[in-house]
Amino acid sequence: IQVAPVGMRRTAARLNAQLRQRLLEHGRLGAEELRIPLTDQRDGSVRGERGYRVGEQVLVTVNDYPLGLLNGTRGTITTLHRDEHAVTVRLDDGRQLHLDHDYLLEFSALAHELKQP
Repeated sequence: IQVAPVGMRRTAARLNAQLRQRLLEHGRLGAEELRIPLTDQRDGSVRGERGYRVGEQVLVTVNDYPLGLLNGTRGTITTLHRDEHAVTVRLDDGRQLHLDHDYLLEFSALAHELKQP
């Protein structure tokens, strides 16, 4: 379990949104965005959305040994699959992974990194 003060999470979310907007304005991110609704596992209610764009750097935050993903693995989104609600990520080690809708929903394992590509 990770615990972070609420104020820090809000500040990080605000900074992340500002950085994403700047990267988008400067053509560093794809114009299209894939939005994935995030649901609360306790009651199934929607608790927000997470957006993905081509060119975004992502950071794996949960180990997934079958996929060979370890906490801290980095990559860049290369393709949005809108019809599948999935993304393709090129990892820094050169591997390409297709992360499907269920993976994105169940594990929420990708977190936007506060770093320019």
